[in-house]
Amino acid sequence: IGATPIITEKTRQFVHHFIVMAVPSCNTQLGGGENAFKREQIYGWAPGEHGMILPDNVGFPMFDSEFNQAILIEIHYNNPKRISGMEDSSGVRFHYTSTKRQYDAAILQVGDPMLGLRGVAINDGLTQHEFTCGGTCSSLFLDEPVTVLSEKLHMHKTGTRMVNEVVRGGEIVHTAKVEIFDFDQQGAFQPQQDSYQLQAGDKFRTTCYYKD
Repeated sequence: IGATPIITEKTRQFVHHFIVMAVPSCNTQLGGGENAFKREQIYGWAPGEHGMILPDNVGFPMFDSEFNQAILIEIHYNNPKRISGMEDSSGVRFHYTSTKRQYDAAILQVGDPMLGLRGVAINDGLTQHEFTCGGTCSSLFLDEPVTVLSEKLHMHKTGTRMVNEVVRGGEIVHTAKVEIFDFDQQGAFQPQQDSYQLQAGDKFRTTCYYKD
């Protein structure tokens, strides 16, 4: 029902970001392919993130099925000067209840969550990449409307601007954006917005702007 990030102060400068996932067991391996469908993200931290608290009637299911019997944290570090001898103990403290809540929470990743552009060079100056998830995609996992509580727009060092749009019937029905993105200030920018509903057939269009 909530999470508090714990960042080791001595090594804070090296902790780039981390993601936390529910997985079938402690032996679950990360990676693409089939393994991509054996984990479900339940939290993520980047600079500027202070924690998560869900509404009183919402919670992430944990340890209630064969698919979420363990918690895995993947920490990404940034140590360009190759400083040695540092030991990090960063992590996350989860807040939970044994009473099942009315609604289950989940995280939907759109854009380039599988890092398909890994290794692609960014041109000099301003570069734009657009990613789409068509209406057939949302129809696969939505059999009824779902409520989006919040959005977090995440890029890395060269990201400068980001826009995420929901398109329904050819019309843009929702837009979330950050006009000036600074990873060190807020690596997962959360727009100030009201909750809204997604419907089967909705299309997602995510546009990222980079400057090298």
